Amino acid sequence: MAISRRRPLTMPPKVIFSQRVPCARGRAAGWRGFAACGGGAYAAARMNRIDAIFNHLREQGQKALMPFLTAGDPDMATTARLVEAVAQVGCPICELGFAFSDPIADGPVIQESMARALAAGASATATFDMVEQVRPRVDIGIVAMVSYSIVHRWGVDRFVHRAREVGVDGFIFPDMAIEQTDAIRQRVADEGLIASFLIAPTTPLERARRIARASSGFIYLVSRSGVTGEQATLPPELPDRIAALRQETDLPIAVGFGIATAAQVAEVVSVADAAIVGSSIVRRVAGSACAGEGADEVVRAVADYTAELAAPTRQQRNQVGGTGTVRAGSAEARPVEGRGRAADG
Repeated sequence: MAISRRRPLTMPPKVIFSQRVPCARGRAAGWRGFAACGGGAYAAARMNRIDAIFNHLREQGQKALMPFLTAGDPDMATTARLVEAVAQVGCPICELGFAFSDPIADGPVIQESMARALAAGASATATFDMVEQVRPRVDIGIVAMVSYSIVHRWGVDRFVHRAREVGVDGFIFPDMAIEQTDAIRQRVADEGLIASFLIAPTTPLERARRIARASSGFIYLVSRSGVTGEQATLPPELPDRIAALRQETDLPIAVGFGIATAAQVAEVVSVADAAIVGSSIVRRVAGSACAGEGADEVVRAVADYTAELAAPTRQQRNQVGGTGTVRAGSAEARPVEGRGRAADG
């Protein structure tokens, strides 16, 4: 599965990412070893970090677990520690949700998480500051899941530039109609970042093709209709949808919504390139925090659970998909430029 290479990034040295080939010690250490061998052990080829990560995983015959964290739940300092924790247990990419008062397609667990974050003072400004603080300590990809309302209030140029400046590698825009993404996709590409858009079970094939062509970095395939939340089983038609999508795009396919167990992660990554887990991780953050446990216990609970979820992704050998094709629907809502109380700092 070929991934298109982007032109060299024009960003400050501290956030320029170079694709690096790990030495034997790094490979033995799993994803944590991706940055473990020192500069002399790597060959550099600048590209977007997300593209480089998926290329590296493919070369190693592995897949990815992409955990979702709500920025600012229970507070920004703990979120920073959680980003470090998921990196240490082997997650190559972290999806970071920007708190918003009117979440799109999120179930009650993530809705409540965002409400807690807003109550604790979360904002886009604070989220960017947190990423800037944690970026020198982690080499994983950071993808912002962010409502267009927040971007619109900041201004597209200012928001995307600040994201690149602090070390964000790309975006998922869950509430943009694909017809209205030309300008923001160009601005994202100009900064050397990626933009992924959702394809849902109800999306007609032709529209799925259009969304796949518009996306970069990876395809976000929604596993089922409805909102986020843990489910006992995954849809039986999911493998066929992924196979159909692989006829339409060479991008990696990441599957989200309803994934909550290591067995479900294993099922997803047997046919897709990544599994996205959100609600069950956020629920553990809430459970530990609401029980009055300190940040150490919150981080430990999430790290232990995420390590368990990530284990199947390192066991996938020679099963990486060839061409990325996404045949499914798009869960994109109409732009919500004035809707909700965006925490825009």
